[in-house]
Amino acid sequence: MKNVLHLNYPDLNNQIYCEYLRQVAVLDETHQKNYCAACPLFAGTIQNQGVECQYEDSTVKDGDMVTISSPWEFVEKRRKAIPMEDERRSRKFIVKK
Repeated sequence: MKNVLHLNYPDLNNQIYCEYLRQVAVLDETHQKNYCAACPLFAGTIQNQGVECQYEDSTVKDGDMVTISSPWEFVEKRRKAIPMEDERRSRKFIVKK
């Protein structure tokens, strides 16, 4: 699985899906300062209209770009995919004797 660019546009309540927190969050100065600024998934802003985040996402094809304008719909999609992704990552670790 490769990293996928996610364009997060806030909804009418200024909410976005935050993969770092794995929940819907209000996109304001506080969130950007406390989370986005130090987030390893943060890839930039969308001309001050939203944020770009880059992370592995099994719900799309490798190399595709995802536009998110409805964070609540997207959070349900991610909640189904995250356990499978975590399990897939955990299988990469091989214990040697």
